[in-house]
Amino acid sequence: MRTKRLRWILRVLRKAEPTDLPVVVRRASLDNLYRDDDNRPVDKPILLTGYCLARPTRYVIVVNTRLSARAQEEVVLHEYAHAVAYPLQGESRKLLHDRVWGICYARCWRHFGM
Repeated sequence: MRTKRLRWILRVLRKAEPTDLPVVVRRASLDNLYRDDDNRPVDKPILLTGYCLARPTRYVIVVNTRLSARAQEEVVLHEYAHAVAYPLQGESRKLLHDRVWGICYARCWRHFGM
């Protein structure tokens, strides 16, 4: 994994798209999912690429180390958009894939010619 590039991406995002809380990135080997969001079994295992946790003092982005370097970079952009959108999503305060998140995601992508 090109950790230097991941750190650079995070540095650019922190400056260009600030969040209300600090963002940290962790890398871990994540297991496949065998159930969907409604806890029903799935036909084929789903590869968990990463996720963003909203903690009281920071956002924690976890990225699957089983992914290629490029895929890990894309996951960081995706999850960082959740951290940017979270305080803007109003009363629900959930990490959703709504219109607000989509705009934040596009803004994160704009800084990189991936």
